[in-house]
Amino acid sequence: MEKLNPEQQMELLNKYYGLIDTYLQNSERYGAIKNMLKEIEERLVMCPASTKYHGNYPGGLLEHLVDCIDAAFFISNYLVFIGVKNIPSNESILFCAAFHDIGKMGDDKIDYYIPELSDWHRKNLGRTYKINPDEQKVLLTHPDGSIYLLNHFGIKLSIEEYQAIKVHDGEYAKENADVYPFNDVCLLTHIIQLADQLSCTIRTDKMVKWS
Repeated sequence: MEKLNPEQQMELLNKYYGLIDTYLQNSERYGAIKNMLKEIEERLVMCPASTKYHGNYPGGLLEHLVDCIDAAFFISNYLVFIGVKNIPSNESILFCAAFHDIGKMGDDKIDYYIPELSDWHRKNLGRTYKINPDEQKVLLTHPDGSIYLLNHFGIKLSIEEYQAIKVHDGEYAKENADVYPFNDVCLLTHIIQLADQLSCTIRTDKMVKWS
């Protein structure tokens, strides 16, 4: 069942663009970012955020990204309030929150999610989408896909931004086992990881493991 109508999708897109314009307009990356968004806009608006958990409907990814931006700045402002030093820049916070999950669209040619056509899986598992097996042959994880797309459009990342996007699923993702808890994780990564978790769980009825 559709959870967002076209008007709601456009409202989310306009808010998303507004936040990017506010925090990235003076960045040297702004032109490349706008070029990327122009190219991916239709796919972004229609992409779900997961197969059966948070945002498993057209527009779910965009909804999740906007939620994550709001959550990341809330966390950042709290850290400032309690006196934490060396808070990441607003540009880096916005950049990572806005683009950490764009790999869920897939690469520049192949969609990451495709509709679940099996009535049994839709009825019994609540799975409205499934991961495209053709896409899995190219990219192993959606964070890899996010980094690939940014690189594809010539958008540079700092090492902290790369880490925050690469391991934003946190210590519970098996592919991050070598990062947590043995290596240093920067504050930007903690902010994006927590914002991502909060943004997932507020769109679900209970705490779940999301895909």
